[in-house]
Amino acid sequence: MKQRESFSSRLGFLLISAGCAIGLGNVWRFPYITGQYGGAAFVVVYLLFLVIMGLPVMVMEFSVGRGSQKSMAGSFQALEPKGTRWHWYSWFGLAGNYLLMMFYTSVSGWLILYCIKMAKGDFHGLDTAGLIIFPACSAFDVAADSGANLIFITLPNVFNSMSGGRLWGALFFVFMSFAALSTVIAVFENIICFYMDKWGWSRKKAVLVNTVAILVLSMPCVLGFNLWSGFQPLGAGTSIMDLEDFLVSDNILPLGSLVYLLFCVTRKGWG
Repeated sequence: MKQRESFSSRLGFLLISAGCAIGLGNVWRFPYITGQYGGAAFVVVYLLFLVIMGLPVMVMEFSVGRGSQKSMAGSFQALEPKGTRWHWYSWFGLAGNYLLMMFYTSVSGWLILYCIKMAKGDFHGLDTAGLIIFPACSAFDVAADSGANLIFITLPNVFNSMSGGRLWGALFFVFMSFAALSTVIAVFENIICFYMDKWGWSRKKAVLVNTVAILVLSMPCVLGFNLWSGFQPLGAGTSIMDLEDFLVSDNILPLGSLVYLLFCVTRKGWG
């Protein structure tokens, strides 16, 4: 039996874990939600629930992977009691990975482009209007927003208004690119491992097939800002990317965490 690939060091595991945990939501969603729901009081409640809910779920996910020594494709099947159907969730998990890649890859490309544009000074004279973003927007009299508007419209205005903004803006988009690309690499690895474990594909075949698939699946997100901009699935001003983000962030991720929790603590599951 072929030996399964594994991390060569603990550092590699920590970096890939950080790549999954630290994403664009920390910048384009958290500051806006913090301001909307009470500021510092919200942060305290958020950190509390992060410890009492987020940490246990993360430990359970690690435990399932360590106990089964398999990816999402086979981890539930390896640990579930006979006659149960916990492994059905693996398909929803795969769908969530694809949905995330459908807009994360597009945003990653925009971030890299903005790195170059900011460094070249292309935003000079622009007049379109975490915890540090809201004060910055207030200090420079720029309307705070959330989502792609915050990253690609609001913050370039902030950097354009501050001394040395060209340098700080370029560095900001460099760091944002690292955050986005680390998540893309980690999620893409999930997808690749699914195909390798489920159907015995070689890594090369899994990479090639899924690269093409994700390129095609990313088109709705891209077209949602031009040819398909008339389609506003979540109300006026929303886009296809907002729908994809809603499905992943507000549905698949929390429900998936609940599935891991129930699988680990109930008698009909691994627990």
